[in-house]
Amino acid sequence: MMSEDKEMDRLMSQSMNPRVRVLEVGIRTIRKIKIYPLSVSDQFDLSDSITEGIQIYAKEAGENLTPESVSKMIDLIRKKLPDILKLIVLDEKNPKALLKELDNYQLAEIAQIVFEDNYGEPVKKLVSLFRPGMQQQNESALERLSQLSAGTTPATDSNTSPDSATEKVE
Repeated sequence: MMSEDKEMDRLMSQSMNPRVRVLEVGIRTIRKIKIYPLSVSDQFDLSDSITEGIQIYAKEAGENLTPESVSKMIDLIRKKLPDILKLIVLDEKNPKALLKELDNYQLAEIAQIVFEDNYGEPVKKLVSLFRPGMQQQNESALERLSQLSAGTTPATDSNTSPDSATEKVE
């Protein structure tokens, strides 16, 4: 039995997306879950949910956060969170049951992983594609100076002769 588990782990590690993250969750008993990167389609769905939440916040809260606006935001999170978990924790049969095993810290860890893997790093890469000049701006002055001086070498030949001396002005 033990060798079958090791073999299964070996096969899974060969074909698993390297961006799959493992996180320990649980209130009383700790277990591991796998957090998968979002497909582009799922990322659009998640972005729509986030946008909806921001719109509710802007509309309801305005400058004053009221108990009613907080209640609406909590209702939205309660409604959307199982659907969001379904997108990223594919091995879980019942995302609502998973919510009973998560504390706020673990939920924040999941949110951070999802953001970094699906929004943070990809956005940085996309921005660098469209702004090649940004890379040059991020280089230090010393790096730019060394690149400039590396391409030019001063002449070492000397052609000084007495005939070329400066003329005397009278």
